[in-house]
Amino acid sequence: MNVFFTGTVNVDETTYLFSPKVLDRAFVLELNEVDLEGYGAEPHDDGGLMLSKFRSFDSTEKPAPKHWRALDPESRAALVRLEALLVKEGRPFGYRVANEIARFVHLTVEQSAVDADARLTGLDLAIRSKILPKLNGTQQELQSTLGVLATFCEQERLTRCTKKIARMQDCLV
Repeated sequence: MNVFFTGTVNVDETTYLFSPKVLDRAFVLELNEVDLEGYGAEPHDDGGLMLSKFRSFDSTEKPAPKHWRALDPESRAALVRLEALLVKEGRPFGYRVANEIARFVHLTVEQSAVDADARLTGLDLAIRSKILPKLNGTQQELQSTLGVLATFCEQERLTRCTKKIARMQDCLV
């Protein structure tokens, strides 16, 4: 498996959250699931993303409006709906995040040789990595937003986001 890390950080009760500025410019990938039964086994299919057969791409190209324009209509419509929901909650995201997500989804589809749901997988991972980490606050501040997002993610079949939001809601109580 080829994974490119530019930095790692442990996040726990002794550390500060990332600033919104950092979250706008980086993808936060949570690596918090442990598979002890599969630990040490031979590499296997990674759910269709085929990262073990990862092809190279121009990593110097910055996300730009052209990536948003090239985004498939379903993903673009979902992001427009999501942004509208977040605006109502007072937590909008901007053009930079839209461009980053669009490029991520495009690269996911491009790199996936066999996954028919690569677009949905890319969108799910991108929202989980770019939007959900920005949500912080008190129970009173977050309860409504997380409820709205949970409904949205369930309707869009964004299973990773749905699970993350459920964990976030559990932490509020």
